Amino acid sequence: MGDPVKHLALLRGIREYVMPPHEKAFMLSLCLFGDEDGTNIRPSQQTIATLHQLSWRRAAKIYQSLKEKGYIIEDGWHKRCRKWRINTKLFLPEPAKKEKPVVPVSGKSKPVKAALSSNGHRPAQVTISTGDAEIDRILAEKRKARAEALNHV
Repeated sequence: MGDPVKHLALLRGIREYVMPPHEKAFMLSLCLFGDEDGTNIRPSQQTIATLHQLSWRRAAKIYQSLKEKGYIIEDGWHKRCRKWRINTKLFLPEPAKKEKPVVPVSGKSKPVKAALSSNGHRPAQVTISTGDAEIDRILAEKRKARAEALNHV
């Protein structure tokens, strides 16, 4: 069995991506027919058309539109059906790179450990200020709304 966390992350990424509603619904239904990493999607166009109560021709046009926009990529054939994969680079956040901060000391560079609090643990959250109170307030509201949305899903 695949990793359900990856599948949920892909579904969330598609749900939050800005695209026309009919394309978003189409993408979400394609996720249900594939693997959790967005590959091996192989429902027939007629199956998807029936699921969305569309004609086969309209479903083919939506497939073509998604392909042209780079949301899905043709990935060969499985028997008589095309295989597709979702372009996960658009919908999933890139994993954070772990880099050690480097501070030059008298011409030499040394890695510096992150600051620890008095109890020896790293701080739970670091808030970065842009210097503009209005922008900081808007960013804080967006972070709070996103955290609430993720907790409700």
